[in-house]
Amino acid sequence: MENNVLNLESVYQYMDVVFKDKNPSKQEIEEAKKNYRIEYQKQYQEMYKKKHFQITFRITKDQHHFFKTLAAQEGLKVSKLIKIRALQKHQLNNKNIKSILFELIDDIEESIQENITLNPNQILKKLEMIEEAL
Repeated sequence: MENNVLNLESVYQYMDVVFKDKNPSKQEIEEAKKNYRIEYQKQYQEMYKKKHFQITFRITKDQHHFFKTLAAQEGLKVSKLIKIRALQKHQLNNKNIKSILFELIDDIEESIQENITLNPNQILKKLEMIEEAL
């Protein structure tokens, strides 16, 4: 009965299936509980690995100290803080790129509508900002 213990609601349901029509001894019950926990953990870890991806990287001790200080101020673990910051950075980059692109589009539309010459330095500066964000 080790097909899928995750579908069972409890260890007691597992034992009902394992000891169907049988009166187990105390030792058999303990062994069944142990086997249930082992199988449950194994299946849970397999399911977890299918849904999540682990990334590992190294930082210097000074960087770790910096992040540790920030994490303590925010009441977070260092790994949680770095994860949040990395995801925020990605989102901020997308927002920055969008806002710069909208500014460029506005500048171009304004120059067309009002027949104004575009400042190539401003356009190049905004394009460089987009390139840096990518």
